[in-house]
Amino acid sequence: MELSKRLTAVAGFVEQGAVLADIGTDHGYVPIALVRRGVIPRAIAMDVNAGPLARAQAHIREYGLEDRIETRLGDGLSQLRPGEADTLLIAGMGGPLICRILGEGMETARAARRLVLSPQSEMKEVRRFLCRHGFQIRDEAMVKEDGKYYVILLACPAAADTGIHTDEMMETAGPSPDAGVRETGQTEAGCSETDWTEADWAYGRKLLERRDPVLREFLQKEREKYQSITGRLSDRETGSPAQMSRRKEVEEALAVIAQAERQWEIT
Repeated sequence: MELSKRLTAVAGFVEQGAVLADIGTDHGYVPIALVRRGVIPRAIAMDVNAGPLARAQAHIREYGLEDRIETRLGDGLSQLRPGEADTLLIAGMGGPLICRILGEGMETARAARRLVLSPQSEMKEVRRFLCRHGFQIRDEAMVKEDGKYYVILLACPAAADTGIHTDEMMETAGPSPDAGVRETGQTEAGCSETDWTEADWAYGRKLLERRDPVLREFLQKEREKYQSITGRLSDRETGSPAQMSRRKEVEEALAVIAQAERQWEIT
C-alpha cells in the first residue's frame, strides 16, 4: 500500500512498537500500512460513521489483518479506554473538532504517550488548546501535496516518557538569537502563553526553528494573499464598520506573517 505524501508524514510520527488508535480512520490506510511494515504490532481503527468504517473493514480484510487491526464505531475517543492505546492519531478534521474530541476524552488523551494530529484548520487554536491542557508540542512537519499545505503535530503529555530519542523526532534548539522576539529560548516545555509569539502559535515554533522550506513557501503565499485583499479594500470606500474591521484583521494577519518571516530568517 502506497501512502500519500501527507499520510506518509503522519505515519512517520508513530514510533516503533506503538499501539495505535486511529480516530476518524476513514479508509484505514495508516494503521494498515504501519502494521504491514512491522512498525506497530496492532491498531484500533475508529470512526463515527458506519460508511467509512465499513470501507476500513474491507481494506483490513483485503490485507488479512483482522487479527491485528480492530475496528470500532464511535464518536471521538468515546469507545477507547485510557491506556488502551499509547499513540492517538487524529487527522483530516478541522481544528475545532479535534479540540472537542480531545476535550471530551481528556483522560484518554492524557493517558497516551503521543498525540499525532493533523488539523485542516485553526492550527493556532489547536496549539493553544494543547498547551493550555498540559501537552508539549515536541515536533511538527509540513508537507505540500496537490497544491495544499498540511501540518502534522506531535504532542505529548508533559510527564510522559515519550520515547523520542532520534534526531528527526527531537531537535532541541539552544537559546534563540532573537531575544527581541522571544522572551526565552525554551523549546521542550515552552508551551507558555507568555513565552510563545503570535507567529509561534499561528505557524509553529518547531517549523520556524527548523527554517522549514515548505513553511517558508506557505508564508510567502499567505503574505501575497493578504496583500491582495489589502489592495482590494483600498479600491473601495472604507467608511463602514465592517470594512474597517476587515482591514484591521488583514493588517494583523500581515503583521504576524512578517513576524514569522523574521523568526524564520534569523533562527
